[in-house]
Amino acid sequence: MKNKLTLLLLAIASLSFAQSFKIKFEGKDVTGTVYNKKVASGDFSIIDFDLQNTSNDDKNYKVSRTVKSPSLLGDCYTIQICAGKLCYNTNGNVVDTLKESFPFPANSTLPKPGTTGGYGMSVHFNVCDNACEDHTIVYRIWDVAKPTDFAEVTVNYTCSTGIKEYDLGDISPGYPNPAKGLITIDYNLKNAPKNAKVVFYDMLGKMVKETPIANQQGAVKINVADLHTGFYFYNFIVDGKTSNARKLIISAN
Repeated sequence: MKNKLTLLLLAIASLSFAQSFKIKFEGKDVTGTVYNKKVASGDFSIIDFDLQNTSNDDKNYKVSRTVKSPSLLGDCYTIQICAGKLCYNTNGNVVDTLKESFPFPANSTLPKPGTTGGYGMSVHFNVCDNACEDHTIVYRIWDVAKPTDFAEVTVNYTCSTGIKEYDLGDISPGYPNPAKGLITIDYNLKNAPKNAKVVFYDMLGKMVKETPIANQQGAVKINVADLHTGFYFYNFIVDGKTSNARKLIISAN
């Protein structure tokens, strides 16, 4: 009888500490894990996370980030978190929490921000030119009504000292930047491409424009006058391999 009572109490205790949230990346549960991401000088890293509410209750969640190492970012590193339909610049503090909370229906999964009907979480890490330093950052979501009910994931941003994941060749930043109409990108690809293009995304990660690239080297001119004022980023995608993302500012016409 005593053993049965002990088991029952343990079961009740485990249920009382059960967490309602999971953080997923590319369909895999990464809650409580460490994700490694290479960054380079002038890099613009984005990681999109799906969020899951495994409970039977509707909730509201908030998002925070904590800089673990080094404890301060410095002026050459900025963090932006997208949740809901908006993106938020975090401050320079060790811990920063988004002021807004977001609805989370029971037994649901929220895809990355910008997806119709979804909220989720997207984390951006921006590095200035000529800067390169490793950082460890913890991203957390929690129940507004019960902050002890949370899920978090740690991201190690590792400086790659300019070594790209895929060596596509030499690709210049687009100019002028800020831009109003035409921008030019000079490039000299390592190999003759079979399928190459420049793809532009808005700050929520939605593709807004793409331009095909036919030659191995040259200067591609792209009209960005159709893009709304704001921040964008773009990559070269060559035969399935993607360059580091670069930022582009569209100024008011």
